[in-house]
Amino acid sequence: MVVGVCRISIALHGNRSLKGKRQVIQSVKDKVKKRFNISIAEVGNHDIVQ
Repeated sequence: MVVGVCRISIALHGNRSLKGKRQVIQSVKDKVKKRFNISIAEVGNHDIVQ
């Protein structure tokens, strides 16, 4: 079993609502999962409007 860890921070400027932010992040997560067949966990600070 291969295990890797990666930490990525994304700032979404121009997106004023949490709903919009969640839609963008979910879209990115789905595309990465599908392309690379990996698991993704979103942890910490995911309800903060930036």
